[in-house]
Amino acid sequence: MLHDIVETADTSLQPATSKAVEQARRSTTRTHRRVVEYIHARDERRAVDLWRRHLAEAEGYLLGDDLVSTVADLLH
Repeated sequence: MLHDIVETADTSLQPATSKAVEQARRSTTRTHRRVVEYIHARDERRAVDLWRRHLAEAEGYLLGDDLVSTVADLLH
């Protein structure tokens, strides 16, 4: 489900395919993999810290001044 939400955000909010956009998408994928690794390792602190940091950084990158502010907004 997370992957589907991220893909929707990537393609609807950042449809360009520039080098910077591709680099951001690869970085996002690496971060998501690390979060899953931390969860599998039962390292709650690292998983939560990384996820919170990622969401804070991604919010500004993806949403900027856009009116979309929730997952529900994004999916409609």
